[in-house]
Amino acid sequence: MSLRRIITLAILSGIVGLSGSVEAAPARSTVTPSGAQLSSRVMYETLFYSDASYTVQVGYLWGNQCSGDRYQSGQETPYQINHWEPCE
Repeated sequence: MSLRRIITLAILSGIVGLSGSVEAAPARSTVTPSGAQLSSRVMYETLFYSDASYTVQVGYLWGNQCSGDRYQSGQETPYQINHWEPCE
């Protein structure tokens, strides 16, 4: 299973309740691993959604501040879920 798939499943598991329904999350909600510092260089991933239901993903952004790598596809919207972790 790819890292992107694992992270996506981890993020979505926090939004989807046990009943399987999607709960409304505020725009630009953020998932921060414990111990991650905002001032350090990080690897980051952002999932963009079409609206506040967070059911239709319309864009994706991945970056690594340590190597300078960056990948983006689709469109950016204000409805996003962000994840980051320190560079390894």
